[in-house]
Amino acid sequence: MLGAKNLKAVVCVPGPGGDGPVPGADPVTLARLAAAYREAIPGNPLASWQHAEPGFAAWVSDGLAPGYGSVRNFSVTGEPGLRLPVAESYAGRALATAGNCPGCPTDCLKVYAPPTTRERRSGGLGQEAFLALGWNLGIDDLDAILDANALANDLGLDQVSLGGTLAFAMECAERGLLPAGAPAFGEPTALPALIHDIAHRSGPYGALLAEGSARAARAIGEEAAPYAMVAKDCELPGFDPRIQPGIGLGYAAAPGGPRYDALEHDLDFDPEEGLPYCLPEAARVGAHPAPVLTLDADRGRRTARLLRLWSALDALNICLFASTPTRPLTIDDILTLVEAASGTPMTLPGLLEAGQTRLDLMHAYALREGVTAESLPSRFHDTPVETGPYQGARLDRKSWSEALTAFKTELGW
Repeated sequence: MLGAKNLKAVVCVPGPGGDGPVPGADPVTLARLAAAYREAIPGNPLASWQHAEPGFAAWVSDGLAPGYGSVRNFSVTGEPGLRLPVAESYAGRALATAGNCPGCPTDCLKVYAPPTTRERRSGGLGQEAFLALGWNLGIDDLDAILDANALANDLGLDQVSLGGTLAFAMECAERGLLPAGAPAFGEPTALPALIHDIAHRSGPYGALLAEGSARAARAIGEEAAPYAMVAKDCELPGFDPRIQPGIGLGYAAAPGGPRYDALEHDLDFDPEEGLPYCLPEAARVGAHPAPVLTLDADRGRRTARLLRLWSALDALNICLFASTPTRPLTIDDILTLVEAASGTPMTLPGLLEAGQTRLDLMHAYALREGVTAESLPSRFHDTPVETGPYQGARLDRKSWSEALTAFKTELGW
């Protein structure tokens, strides 16, 4: 909608005679909550990771288990043969590491770009960009990824859709479905021109790929359809649903389409690999721990309950990356926050009702517009993870159907 109106942002300012932000119904409680949140950041593993440099969007890690993230359009589930950055990789590339979300002490959004990037101020780095514009394209050149991220921001292109569409084209070319000279995996120097072509519908493939991978697949022919990694015709984020089937259910069936932050990830609730401190919070909404690879009706219900919770946070404009069940703002903090800001008491049932109402409205809109698909590409059902701790993981079709039915039943759909 913003793109169609040639808008980059909507900015709210005080009206005539306004003297700044509305203070809220209970400024003292709001200040207390803010101070408590700030003090809690160092003790929370996810919030402290977000806050520290280079941050959780930097993908600094000892390694990713095969099948965790997208590599070459989700086609590689063995050893990726690609590097992750180290903290030192970001030296000399930071423009702003604080203050990018005004007033928030977490500072999870940081701005990085290599010195050669034309518009470095556009380098705000989200967690999805490294996989979408890097490993998913067979690229591990950090400067190329950061440059592509800044260019996408500057041109108003979504990194996940852009990366997924490019990966689709690269796999089609690899399989002989596009002519010689088409985009190819592992070519970082080609990225800027490809991104410009898509933004301006120019060059040999710009107009084709500007519509996204689902429409491009239909234009190429039915033989290209298996390589469009989409749900509801939208490109998938880089977290592979074969090992986190709850994320997969969210990709396929959440009415807003595939978002990696529609609900908290399955790994966090694994009894052995997860975050034990978050389990009591999750239990308050009926989401109990389960082994990460488990796909059954309980997974469907758990996913729907987590989706409802984070839908409530979205409805109330409360940041998911600060909130329950894995970050410092607990459910009780959120209830207190809503009352302190608005003057209206809030209960947990009321919070979840807000989340359900938002989902119902989005679901009704999707149905009206004919967006009824609730499936994932066959690759996730038919091709298992090749090696590593999740070897053999795939989405069994019968189990998927049972989980999807339970998901929809939980939400009353």
